[in-house]
Amino acid sequence: MHTTLGRSPFAGMKDSVMGEFMHYVGNNFGKERLNKIVKSFSAAGDSGSLQQFIGKKLKGFYAIKGKEAFHIPSFDNLVGNDFNGARYSVIRDNATAAPSPWIHQWQVADDLRIMDIPFHIEFSNLSDGALPLRYNNLLKLSFDKDAFRQGVKKKLDKYYDLEKYLLNDIDMLSYVKKHFEQELSTQVVGLKSSLLADPKAMLLSKISYDELLKLDMDQVKEKIMPAAQIQPLRDQLAAYEEVITKQGKAMLPAQKDSLQQLINNRAGHLASLEQMVAKVGEAKSKLSASGLNANDITRLQQSANAQTLKKWQQPATIKEAAENLLPQNGFQRFFKDITALNAGTFGANMSERTVTALLSGGLQMEALKKNNLLSGGFGKIKDAGFLKDAGLQNSLFSPAVSMQYAQFGKGVTGNNSTRITVMNGNTFSPNTLHYQAQAMARNMFVGTISKTIKVRKSGTVEAELSKSATQFRNTGSISPDQAMEHKSALYSYADDLLQTLSVGVRYQDDWDKINLSHNAHIAYAGFGYNNPGNPSASRGSLQYDLQLRKYVEKRKGFVQVQMANRNYNYSADGEQRWKNLQLNLQARYRFTRNITLGARLNQYQLVRKTPAGKQKMYVSRKIAADGQLSGDIAGISQRSIVSLGFQQFDNILMQHSGNSNLLLLQWVTTVPLQKLQATASIFYNKELTENKLIGDQLNGELGIGYNLLKTVMVNSSLTWLDNKMAARQIGTRQSINTIFFKNCIVGLYIDWRKDLVTPVNPYLYGNFRGELSVHYLIK
Repeated sequence: MHTTLGRSPFAGMKDSVMGEFMHYVGNNFGKERLNKIVKSFSAAGDSGSLQQFIGKKLKGFYAIKGKEAFHIPSFDNLVGNDFNGARYSVIRDNATAAPSPWIHQWQVADDLRIMDIPFHIEFSNLSDGALPLRYNNLLKLSFDKDAFRQGVKKKLDKYYDLEKYLLNDIDMLSYVKKHFEQELSTQVVGLKSSLLADPKAMLLSKISYDELLKLDMDQVKEKIMPAAQIQPLRDQLAAYEEVITKQGKAMLPAQKDSLQQLINNRAGHLASLEQMVAKVGEAKSKLSASGLNANDITRLQQSANAQTLKKWQQPATIKEAAENLLPQNGFQRFFKDITALNAGTFGANMSERTVTALLSGGLQMEALKKNNLLSGGFGKIKDAGFLKDAGLQNSLFSPAVSMQYAQFGKGVTGNNSTRITVMNGNTFSPNTLHYQAQAMARNMFVGTISKTIKVRKSGTVEAELSKSATQFRNTGSISPDQAMEHKSALYSYADDLLQTLSVGVRYQDDWDKINLSHNAHIAYAGFGYNNPGNPSASRGSLQYDLQLRKYVEKRKGFVQVQMANRNYNYSADGEQRWKNLQLNLQARYRFTRNITLGARLNQYQLVRKTPAGKQKMYVSRKIAADGQLSGDIAGISQRSIVSLGFQQFDNILMQHSGNSNLLLLQWVTTVPLQKLQATASIFYNKELTENKLIGDQLNGELGIGYNLLKTVMVNSSLTWLDNKMAARQIGTRQSINTIFFKNCIVGLYIDWRKDLVTPVNPYLYGNFRGELSVHYLIK
């Protein structure tokens, strides 16, 4: 093997170093692989594969921190576990007509590691009298990609000097300094004379090598020949020469010789300094002519260091380094390419025409390798769909769907990328809690092409084209010869192109120079389009959204506009539509460190369009201004939030005229008082219309928070509620949280109210609500 390597580019490596290198590679990455490559090189005489393998490993060998890296374990622990805690809560509510007075909730969280691969597990259950404990069990297991990446990075830092691995330890400036010192020494040594015994020492006493490299010649000359010192010396020489010229004949020979010698010494010293400046100039000019400019190289070095640091934070760099530097078994190599893995009940959020839903009893996995993406999953989706399907007389109610999908593509999400997604869905009757949807069973098939294009530095354009097909199954009680033949939707995928087509385009960008960001989106779905992965994007919908945000005064404030418009068909012939408009205007500015003011306008509107005309179904409009003030007032530290608003309601389903105008006032102040914290809040709404729908209402609370026995946190408050149309109550609100045995937290919350008048709607104004929770952490 050594003979073979001796004919390779590594022939200059010493035997002792070669032995350590072979030991490092053999222990960490397998001797069989190295022997096979070396044998292949020996037989074929082609060093390509050998150079590729050993070149990468040699780069890692160069960066090891010590002998410990000669045998790196593939994982530290076979199984590890960090229990995040279990929480049980029970709630009692005695409000009239409450579905159940008792509510129970379980929550459990855990972090599990298998061969250093991290997984996060969450379990939650919410139950009451109508919803037994055996229902509504939500369990989610997910691969923690961020924790996995951080674990790999920590392991790389333990065994390797990553600056060396990324070749960031190469000091270009030191090379330039060494080259300059050699050149300058050659130039200056020729200035040695009886007047200047050590020119190099004299030069370095006035200026350093760093200054010689980085300063220009005017600055260098000032360092070597300071004007404040040289000019008096020149003046003295001129005076001495004038003395010899005018009085030389009258002077004694000894006096004249002594003065002339002084002149020669001073003039020689000046000449030596001028020559030294000239030699430094020659050395700098020669260095610059060779392309070695110290200032440029310093900037390049700083830029390279910054780029290396930035590169090391990128997931792709960590992944590449781990593949090259760390031994990994098959299980670990599988997860290095996994970007997402979820099982149980989880939210899948990919894109509008693919999957945007909550999957229950499902599995989802996504992998990215060499810029190629593969993703897939399955699960059950439960979407009520009552409103948008009501006009179809239950024939197209959206019952539970069993859905499967697969996605292929190239490129990283958010950059230039392409995705092809296929989905298949079948409806079924959920039967959960006796829920029966009167829906025709059907099979749905959807194919989607998505394309993302990077524009400018930070912008992206996303476009999607999707096509669906649906086949219904006749489940009615008819004779067998009249039964509809059961076919897969895939067979009719080419039918009704325009009716079963959906398209969408989104453009988002950030314009740093003008502090503007925007997000614009438009989408359309044909009346026959049906997407089991996102039922909200189905059947005759047209939507367009816009968001603009402009920052001002170095981001001290901003102005934002948001608009979302949705149009839905809800009839079989498409003649009846719902138009939903949402508008949001918002502005905020921080005047000082302690004062911030803001204003906003929100409007939500639903209009029903029929052949007979348009009918306003619902409108909500709110205009509000708010301010935040923190700091001392009359010597008392406080933080206050105040808002004033005007809100309009218009709902044809409400009693009387359906209109309601409200004046809203809210004020909250928090004041720290040594070990206590006092809070006061008032919420008041005044109804301005003649026909009262909601009524004037005042809610007030005065509370204080404090600690007892260091481990007991208490919040106590008095409450007041007054609604002239419905109720008047006074009460207390108490919460207590304490820690037992360092890892058990018990919380108690009680809200008790006393009726001062008999409530008109008692189901809205309960007298008692209590909560008890226990959170236990196993360490």
